Amino acid sequence: MDNVARKAGLIYIAFILLYSCSPIDQDSPGLYSINSLLDEQSGYLARNASRLTKVSSLGEHSDTIIVTPKNTEEWKKELEIFAVIDAINKPANKTFYTIERHPDKKSNLSVKAFTTKESLPVQFLRLFYQTTEEKVRRIEANYSESNVLYSSTRLLTMEFQQIDNTMVLTSYEILGDQKMFLGDSVKYTIKGTVTLSN
Repeated sequence: MDNVARKAGLIYIAFILLYSCSPIDQDSPGLYSINSLLDEQSGYLARNASRLTKVSSLGEHSDTIIVTPKNTEEWKKELEIFAVIDAINKPANKTFYTIERHPDKKSNLSVKAFTTKESLPVQFLRLFYQTTEEKVRRIEANYSESNVLYSSTRLLTMEFQQIDNTMVLTSYEILGDQKMFLGDSVKYTIKGTVTLSN
């Protein structure tokens, strides 16, 4: 695959990710308010003039983009890929999830896990937290979708650190596998690193 084809592939993946996000339903109570979290993080990162470094990889090719969103709305656009997790809160979906709490075997954190055996967009959501759920340190979710044109699966991960008594997003990762109708499967990775202003 030449450079032009690789870049075209990355652009296509970015387009699919951007326009496959579920609309935000602010009024619907649910299992976990991912949209409230994204709003809070967007506001904090905007107030602190934070910078985002994004590395997109497709096969052996990777591109790096550094952006400094100007305000809360621009940060919301940067993070809206994670809004698909809100599918767990839809009234038709949320009753199919089992909720479990247990210690994380690899750290001193606790885990609250939402899992389902049904064929739903969000197969699982895991919250890794310290002491209370408000002190979330890591979020993991598996999201999948399919239609007549393509099928895709994404493992979405967000990492947080405590800064001045506030849990702040410091990095994220998206591991994706996408297959077009009558086409080959494409694996890609998108990694984001947040740098707060000094």
